[in-house]
Amino acid sequence: MGKDLSMMEGEISADNEMTVTLSLENAEGRLEDFRCVIDTGFSDYLSLPFEDIERFGLSYLESRPFILGDNQPVMFSIFTGRIYWDGKVREIPILAAEGTPLVGMRLLRGAVFFSDIRDGGKVFIRAF
Repeated sequence: MGKDLSMMEGEISADNEMTVTLSLENAEGRLEDFRCVIDTGFSDYLSLPFEDIERFGLSYLESRPFILGDNQPVMFSIFTGRIYWDGKVREIPILAAEGTPLVGMRLLRGAVFFSDIRDGGKVFIRAF
């Protein structure tokens, strides 16, 4: 039986973060893996630091304000990128934000995810 492409696996880090490896298309059109943290408090698709946005050669789309968890409005630059998700390449908006790359709720929309919350525990994401 072949591998189920609609099931992605990650793990719980020692810092109790749910992590998953995603593949993003670089400027040469090749998919390149990078590690992300699943953030259920992040309502958009994906965030990446500026150095990764430059490295992947992503195209600028726009800047717009977002309200952070502390109720403060902040302007973010948004780029477009193509990720491998649910067995196919999908174009999504990507926010430029410092820190660890984050997977947000819009990217998870239409999927089920569950995890075994312990050091090294597994995270499973299945798109429907």
